[in-house]
Amino acid sequence: MTFKTSKIMYSYYNRRQFLQFISLLTGSGLLACTQKKSPVMNQAQVLIIGAGIAGLAAARELKSQGIEVTILEGRSRIGGRIYSDRSLNNLPLDMGASWIHGIDNNPIYKLAQSGNIKTLETDYEEIELYSNNKFLSDQEQEIIDRRLEDILKEARKIRKKRSGQNQADISLRTAIEEVIINGNRQLSAQQLRELDYAINTTIEHEYAADVTNLSLYYWDQAWDQDSEIDGKDVLFPGGYSQIIDLVAQNLDIKLNQIVKKITYNNQGVVVTTNQGNFLADKVIITLPLGVLKKGSVEFSPQLPEPKVNAINRLGMGVLNKLYLQFPQVFWDKETHLLGYISANKGEWAEWINIYRYTKQPILLGFNAGSFGKAIERLPDTEIVAQAMQTLQQMYGSQIPDPSGFLLTRWQQDPFSYGSYSYMTTGATLSDRKTLGEPVDNRLFFAGEATSQKHPSTVHGAFLSGLEAAKKIHI
Repeated sequence: MTFKTSKIMYSYYNRRQFLQFISLLTGSGLLACTQKKSPVMNQAQVLIIGAGIAGLAAARELKSQGIEVTILEGRSRIGGRIYSDRSLNNLPLDMGASWIHGIDNNPIYKLAQSGNIKTLETDYEEIELYSNNKFLSDQEQEIIDRRLEDILKEARKIRKKRSGQNQADISLRTAIEEVIINGNRQLSAQQLRELDYAINTTIEHEYAADVTNLSLYYWDQAWDQDSEIDGKDVLFPGGYSQIIDLVAQNLDIKLNQIVKKITYNNQGVVVTTNQGNFLADKVIITLPLGVLKKGSVEFSPQLPEPKVNAINRLGMGVLNKLYLQFPQVFWDKETHLLGYISANKGEWAEWINIYRYTKQPILLGFNAGSFGKAIERLPDTEIVAQAMQTLQQMYGSQIPDPSGFLLTRWQQDPFSYGSYSYMTTGATLSDRKTLGEPVDNRLFFAGEATSQKHPSTVHGAFLSGLEAAKKIHI
């Protein structure tokens, strides 16, 4: 059965038949439906859960086919994990996604070009790296980079050997430790700190998780397969939300619709939100992996066991941000990045020089994995104080206090419960495939966590939305 419009649908059923159908889907009973306070039913051919980039991409694709689409978004804004906050002097500062990762053949970069949206490159080698009361030379930084490259090369050899012998997966951290111990690498305390810094900024910030939790077998496999998208990384001086606004044009989006339950059978789907019920022929679900893992949305009947297992095995990582606005710039205006080799791994190790992109005296600090989660429990003032202690170590105690700040707590965000997905020890790429598979030709799934080739990226989420839409035939 196809729902063209609410009028067509209602004419297809007489009132009693229609209420019986709704009763079947909602489980509320015919009498409950005919009571004075009956559920509000809104009809669409396809409902999309989530107005992030995946949901918006799916909606645009379906609309181009002439299919009636409504997007339900729990937040009071669109964009999901793409959000440009303007509360600091109306400056668009990205709280979630920042970069287009590889502009060659990237659909997000093509969108930016079509909308004449300005982008600027980030060169990760242009960095001021501080350690032991001094900034390191290019040669000293190169030694640190080469050491990590060498260790990862040996870790991949361990991966190849173990997988060839069908041995169980282990964590990337375990493999790195094996390389160091079995290779009899005599690393000093300082060299170990340097290695931790390189691991944290190169891997843990990329995958939003500690190497202790990353799968040796699959932590980087998706990226290795991703050959068609390449090139430099760029970000948006005017904010990533420009892309969201471009894709969202002329779409039917209902905000503040917090989905509570999704009920489905061979006749259709009812989505229950905090504001009422919505009826559709099919539904595309773009809920972040963190929300699926949390069980915030009830499915009736329950999702198939293989999909539930995939949800449980995949990891949802955390990468938190802190923007500090200052009265004036006290760091190198032209550098792209600031680095800090801390005594404890992953504490305020990486900063972006926002001044270079916006000409505003702002620094952006990143914290991922366990430390990124830990600081979420602290008051704002303590988080800022910790960050300032690091910057004072680097640039002296006389640097000015920040005039404003913005910070994220993605782990606590009830609409995401994390930043983006990663491959845990024991997970496989087939888990992403399983997560993205339709259920009973009624429920369709999209989002970065469903992408086998482009996970943890905006373009991966965008492409997954297009793919889900193309599976729907009305």
